[in-house]
Amino acid sequence: MARDPIAPPSPQDAHDPWHEPPTALRDLTPASRAKLAEIASALVFVTGEVILRDATPTPFLGLVESGRIGLRLAVPERGNQTVVTIEPGELVGWSALVAPYRATAEAVALEPTTIEAFDAARLRALLATDRDLAAELMPVVLSCVSDRLTSSWQQLLDLFSTGAADPW
Repeated sequence: MARDPIAPPSPQDAHDPWHEPPTALRDLTPASRAKLAEIASALVFVTGEVILRDATPTPFLGLVESGRIGLRLAVPERGNQTVVTIEPGELVGWSALVAPYRATAEAVALEPTTIEAFDAARLRALLATDRDLAAELMPVVLSCVSDRLTSSWQQLLDLFSTGAADPW
């Protein structure tokens, strides 16, 4: 039986739980993980493949199982710049749950990447009817949004830093 990629590792797993990367969905109950597993599918991307395009509909909320994803923003006079790197165990595509359901950055596979994807329309419908799942999942998604915002700000500050402090 294959290990549930959404579930946190346990001592009886074939994987060493002390070296397994944490998953953003680790604190969901087994019942919630089972509901998500029903609408999940594995997506595989090759290095350099665009996963999400800025301002286009976000087709899924995904949990990165392996690989790395760069979130890129169009920066004036600098072109597309990677401002955040998403690692295994982290979420990608949170905008699938936030109207108008459009990506806020371009997501590109930095290496071969596998994502456990939860179809956006099916997930939104599930969350609308299952308050327990929504109560568990939405704080996780909000935490992800907060982390991305903070990371993006820090990276943009680095990009535009001149090295000199303002006098005020």
